[in-house]
Amino acid sequence: MIDIHKYENSEEIPEPAEYPNTPWSGGDRYKGAFEIAEGNQESADTYLWMLVGYSLRYDICEVVENGRVIHCRKLKWREAFEHEREALAWRAFAKDIGTNREGKTCDIRDDWGLYSVVDGKRVERTKHRDHVWKLFGARLPERVAGQPADMLEQVHRKREKSAKSRGESYWRWGHAPKPEQPEPPAQGALF
Repeated sequence: MIDIHKYENSEEIPEPAEYPNTPWSGGDRYKGAFEIAEGNQESADTYLWMLVGYSLRYDICEVVENGRVIHCRKLKWREAFEHEREALAWRAFAKDIGTNREGKTCDIRDDWGLYSVVDGKRVERTKHRDHVWKLFGARLPERVAGQPADMLEQVHRKREKSAKSRGESYWRWGHAPKPEQPEPPAQGALF
């Protein structure tokens, strides 16, 4: 059993000999995270440990000052854990909005990929985000999930803006305008 809590808040930059071993050389290394059962915390910790090892090997941190990159360095333990948790949360978000009611992949423009209807109310889909939160402590960053607007509102605004730039109209599910009904002819005297 790996005690990841000993490393996840460390400000130390590890030596290459300390990097955790990883089985990946390419491809989608996050796919296996969604296959881990909810109660299997040991497997989740091991998987996160391997993701951190990959991040330490191949990712770098850019030190920026006044909008310019001053220099690049290797990641600290804490930064690698943060990077991998955020990446897991984004993958989970993509999986949540990329499936429809039957769990099949759908077109991103389909609002059923964003919401479910439960008891007549629209509810955001969070199955995969809940999964990575429980096992890995991964969630979207506060700058995205903050209070000014929820993530789905931002998605809708971007879709509306994109449709407008293409000269099209975009209507949210359930918010399309009603077709105009012709007014009935006025009743009047026939003579």
